[in-house]
Amino acid sequence: MSPRSRVKRRLNPATGAQEPKSDAPHLSKREREIVALLIAGRSVKEAAAALDLSPRTAEGYLERLKRRFGQPRLLALVVHLVKQGLIAIAIPTFVFSGTGKIRSCAFKPVRASLRCSEDHIVLGGSLC
Repeated sequence: MSPRSRVKRRLNPATGAQEPKSDAPHLSKREREIVALLIAGRSVKEAAAALDLSPRTAEGYLERLKRRFGQPRLLALVVHLVKQGLIAIAIPTFVFSGTGKIRSCAFKPVRASLRCSEDHIVLGGSLC
């Protein structure tokens, strides 16, 4: 990408004025993908393979996220990202038949105050 095209991307197309840089926290697409795979129980190495990255690159993304949000552990980082509204967690809700088989499953987003314990997340709210 040329320096000229980078400048064009920062200009407001309507006014031609330079847009102020947003200080609002956000996650890139790749950061979201890595966090989602880690939440799903994959290791960093497995997440890297799924995204066609080297394990060192995936670990770098994770470490930068931990530093950026001041959260040294993955679990604390996930709770922080949910509280900030940067990611959403949904809980599966199952409907069982009379014979005990699953008849249907739906995912309900958590609307909650989350707390992080040493090794688990405590939901202190309600489901949407």
